[in-house]
Amino acid sequence: MNTKLLMTISAIILGATGIALSFLPQEISHFLNFPDPRPSSSRF
Repeated sequence: MNTKLLMTISAIILGATGIALSFLPQEISHFLNFPDPRPSSSRF
């Protein structure tokens, strides 16, 4: 595979992932079924 094409595709995928995780982190973690990192209010 052409190295330039591979690096371009990689940059596009990583850039899109970075932008999505910067602006929508809670929505993405909910979609991926990750636990909520914020502490529960029931502890206090």
